Amino acid sequence: MGEPETQSRPWLRIAAFVIAAKACVFFTVLLSIYLLPPIFDGETYLKKFHWPADEGANITWMFKTWDSAHYLFLSEEGYDEAGASAAFYPLWPALIGVARPLFGSSLLAALVLANLLSTAGLTIFHRLAFDIAGRQAADAAILLALAYPGAIYYCFPYTESLFLLVTVSVFFLLAKGRLAQAAALSILAPPTRAVGVFLVIPLAWHVIADCRKGSRPWWHLTLAAAPLVGVALTLGFMWVQTGNPFAGMEAQASFASQGTVAKLFAPLSFLRSFVDVWGVHGVLHSGLDRVFFLFAMLGIVATVRVERGVGPLASYAAAVVLVPAITMSFMSFIRDAAPAFPIFVGLGAALCGNSRREIRWLLVACLLIIQFFFLIRHVNSMWVA
Repeated sequence: MGEPETQSRPWLRIAAFVIAAKACVFFTVLLSIYLLPPIFDGETYLKKFHWPADEGANITWMFKTWDSAHYLFLSEEGYDEAGASAAFYPLWPALIGVARPLFGSSLLAALVLANLLSTAGLTIFHRLAFDIAGRQAADAAILLALAYPGAIYYCFPYTESLFLLVTVSVFFLLAKGRLAQAAALSILAPPTRAVGVFLVIPLAWHVIADCRKGSRPWWHLTLAAAPLVGVALTLGFMWVQTGNPFAGMEAQASFASQGTVAKLFAPLSFLRSFVDVWGVHGVLHSGLDRVFFLFAMLGIVATVRVERGVGPLASYAAAVVLVPAITMSFMSFIRDAAPAFPIFVGLGAALCGNSRREIRWLLVACLLIIQFFFLIRHVNSMWVA
């Protein structure tokens, strides 16, 4: 357990730090417009799905490249004629749609929501890491989480912000013994991202531990199935909207990875995919995606050390890291792993303290360099994740 916090409002310090980091991201985008030659890939932007479809070129294009356009489209038009957009889960576009009247546009609503939700999620993440491993480890963990290249998606209209807030809050509530609230909140995870179903792991872990101690009746184990309610709600929503509950899964075939759960049962194919590297970075054959897969695995090992054995944090992290890597053939892995917060708890604990200060800052510097190039590529409609 962590040492007592000396500040009266530690959450305010962390929230301010997160906001400052986000301000740096947007300031970098602004500077890139004036200090770099025009590099926006308008041809790719117009060739790929974009929304609104008939909108003339303007600066807002930089903030809704790639998947952002799908979420903005779904927030306005729904799933009736979604086509390939049906592959994207419904809770995030629904929130954008609800907030749109307040801000006057889907893009502004999405940007505000993404940044508010991720600020809250990262602040709770620091508190959770503090309770698990102490102040120094928590500070190192949030520094690594913000420097991680995939953290740029906490600033844009992607699901990472919402998913992080929901999942880290579930773990926080479980740590406080508030099982019912954690179970209720976990229902929101699967309609946000498919791997949200893996919140079954920490819920079941805590219920079983309590039942064995005699502090909870065994029927409470049914609460661990709460994420399955989220799965059912997602399928029901898709059924109502499209007439096919599996429309989202079928739409995955439209994308380069052709994601399918069948790949989980083909380990040799996964190994071949791991070594099938064609360059530094790309859609399916990215060397960087493989490097960061190893980075995530080290984080899981470090988390096992923090828990002094395989516990709910490490088990959950293994599921949310391995399953997307296998089923999506490493496509978008760097982005997908960003909300896998336990890996940063583990790495933060492993690298905290003065004796490892040089290694910690060297790693942060390397991560930030890659994040910078990813940010510039993303806002200029070039592939990142």
